[in-house]
Amino acid sequence: MEKKAICSLAVFGAFLWLLPSAGMGVGVTNVAGQAREQGLRRGDLVVEVNGRPIREPRWTPSWRSGPRPPEIPWGIAYVRQGEERQFKQPADLAPKQPRGWAEVDCDKDHRGALQRAIDRARPEDTILVSGTCNENVNIPVGKDLITLNGGGKATIHGPDATLNTIMVRGRGITITAFTITGGRAGVDVGRGGTAVIDGNTIESTGRNGITVGGWGTANIVNNTIQNNASHGILVNGNSWAFIGFRTADATVASPNIIRNNGIHGISVTLSASARIVGNTISDNMRNGVSVDRASQANISDNTIDANGQNGIFVTENSGVNLGSDTGTGIFDAPNRTTVNNTLRGISCRMGGYGNGRLGTLNGNSGPKDFGTSCIDSLDRPDTF
Repeated sequence: MEKKAICSLAVFGAFLWLLPSAGMGVGVTNVAGQAREQGLRRGDLVVEVNGRPIREPRWTPSWRSGPRPPEIPWGIAYVRQGEERQFKQPADLAPKQPRGWAEVDCDKDHRGALQRAIDRARPEDTILVSGTCNENVNIPVGKDLITLNGGGKATIHGPDATLNTIMVRGRGITITAFTITGGRAGVDVGRGGTAVIDGNTIESTGRNGITVGGWGTANIVNNTIQNNASHGILVNGNSWAFIGFRTADATVASPNIIRNNGIHGISVTLSASARIVGNTISDNMRNGVSVDRASQANISDNTIDANGQNGIFVTENSGVNLGSDTGTGIFDAPNRTTVNNTLRGISCRMGGYGNGRLGTLNGNSGPKDFGTSCIDSLDRPDTF
């Protein structure tokens, strides 16, 4: 019998398949959550949702193949072996807005399938991606609240080195569980765009692993960012980034590994700001963290090891706060070095400043070096 996957009733945890004969069959892949608790099983036929026949044209659940549902599902009628059954979800458990999803298999779908899915997506939609997508994709201004989920296996490779592999200009975008390679930058967030970049491997790009610029904002957590030609992360042009934690009241870091990049591990420049917490920043060609050109960074509880110049470099009327003078929380704790950086733990030049605790930051030439134009307010090394 012909069948086609068209939607997930995420409210219930049921994956549905279109059966031309009658109703829908519950999908082969999964039945979970309330659907399972209420007895829904693979092979059941869903015939009504919210009291309307499922095949009524105005209730086609998949935004891939028809209009979005006009309301959140709260009740399902289904048939098992000729007997009709039903269950309802308590209203207070329903999400506030409907959410759609689409699947893209880049190994099987036509070239550009991921971009087409993005172009069709609406706020709160999730695009589930598998395979290797050889395309540079753009999430433009006005395309907001979209999630791209690679399931820990999908790859997005940007074949055009003059374009970013993923360019984010929309707001509230989530990019999670991909390997991202190629392109100019792996992910570029700018022109007021905002993004959560979570749980990806971003490597072997033409320039930066992640760029946040042009009044963009990014929350960068749980990624491995490595082997990129320029910076692991570049934050510039009046932009802001949270790197290594989810919220300002977090008590546990969501650390990134930032290593083996061609210039700095993290560069904060051109009137940008960053809060850098709980990461491992190592083996980058120049500095672990560089802060310059009227920029500022709060840097705490990181391991900063074996970088080609300094662990932290601050210059050109910029400043760093290295945790707090007291406290052991992730925003208070000083930074540490377990393998010396080539030059210093921290170096300051040209009107910069350093405040907080030095911790165990160190380099082959010593823990710190502040030029005469810099303000050194760091406490001496201490215990954690």
